[in-house]
Amino acid sequence: MDLRPITRLYGLTGAEARLLQALVRGERVGTYAKNAGITLNTAKGYLKQLFSKTQTRRQSDLLRLVLSNPLLRLVRPDQALTSGRREVADERLKTASTGPGVGAACCLTPRTGGDRVVQL
Repeated sequence: MDLRPITRLYGLTGAEARLLQALVRGERVGTYAKNAGITLNTAKGYLKQLFSKTQTRRQSDLLRLVLSNPLLRLVRPDQALTSGRREVADERLKTASTGPGVGAACCLTPRTGGDRVVQL
């Protein structure tokens, strides 16, 4: 998942963005620290900065805020089904509780800001 819009929105550093990416993938802070070659205390410091910048207090709140942000759902209609985008559309169909129906994905278009149904 491309978190660059979120990184810019909240003014995250590279280290904070990498930790956030790991959390979005489902990694634990300790696992991330070990894989990144940093101490757990350093990773916790990054996490505290993430909380401060996003005005959240818990990891669950942070992830909910990030994953529900409309910036992550902006997909240009002409790129909705190109390489790398089909998986995103397929995942949206699997996780959507309501929507346009089987075989279609709904996305926001940057030009109009409205909903557009993209046939799969």
